[in-house]
Amino acid sequence: MIRLRPTHLSAMGVLDAMDAVVLSVDVGRRKPHADICQAAMRQLGVPAHDVWFIGDSYEADYVGPRRMGMEALLIDPQDTASVPPHHRLDTVFDLPDRLDRVTG
Repeated sequence: MIRLRPTHLSAMGVLDAMDAVVLSVDVGRRKPHADICQAAMRQLGVPAHDVWFIGDSYEADYVGPRRMGMEALLIDPQDTASVPPHHRLDTVFDLPDRLDRVTG
């Protein structure tokens, strides 16, 4: 599994599309623990329903955040998880366009 740090996100050209990056190593808990989601909400200063959580692990990055009331998109190009098609991304590079369609 690749652990994306802000430098990796910047190198891929997607860091500017994000308002916060919260790493489990900084919080001291692993996903899907609620502390991760709460740290993101504190960093953003917003309630859960205004947060989009993006990841590639069904339980940790999709189920956990949705349980907290966040929106979530799952990077699942092989369609292996049971999520609605509009909650699935083929690649992280699809994220800016998807968010533009949702927020635009």
